[in-house]
Amino acid sequence: MRPDALIVYPDNRHVIVDAKVSLNAFIRYAEAEDEAIQEAELLAHARAVKNHIDQLHLKAYDDYDKSMDFVMMFIPNEAAYFAALKGDANLWEYAYDRRILLISPTNLIAALKLLADLWKRERNDRNSMEIANRAIKMYDKLVSFVENLDAVGRHLDNARGKYDDAVKQLHSGKDNFFSQAGKMKALLNYNKPKDFQQSKLDLGEDNDLGED
Repeated sequence: MRPDALIVYPDNRHVIVDAKVSLNAFIRYAEAEDEAIQEAELLAHARAVKNHIDQLHLKAYDDYDKSMDFVMMFIPNEAAYFAALKGDANLWEYAYDRRILLISPTNLIAALKLLADLWKRERNDRNSMEIANRAIKMYDKLVSFVENLDAVGRHLDNARGKYDDAVKQLHSGKDNFFSQAGKMKALLNYNKPKDFQQSKLDLGEDNDLGED
């Protein structure tokens, strides 16, 4: 089946409108002067609408992606719309249970506007959820970064402490390494060694390998 109208909303979402329902019985009903004939044609009109509901339900519009779950069955005459509901008081619920919305000229625009508002709200809700998810991910990344940065700081502090301890072993105490090396240099009368880069190691000024 081909729709009589395909209304396209943002995000390429579709509303399908069908207006193929027969109004022949309604015309006979409107023209009849005999009450019995009117009653018979009114019931025939309701049956015609109901039969078209069944056709739409069975055949559907499966070829259209992103369409709403309901098909709008448009009855293009307000009197015919109310006549069908008069002939069968449960007709609207019958259609709804089969994913068909009975629409008249009066409520067509209102129904389309309502759908637009609902889809807009749904889109905003999706955007809000996406923003919230991204915010949570950013927060988790920030927490992880701060933890890693804190660990780097602790390792740097530990490395500096180990460095200071190693340097102290070289020049602190009565018989430290540099003191012993200076004495050995004097005893050996060795005058051409390469001097230690004392300033680079921050060893202080009290360790001179050239003096006893």
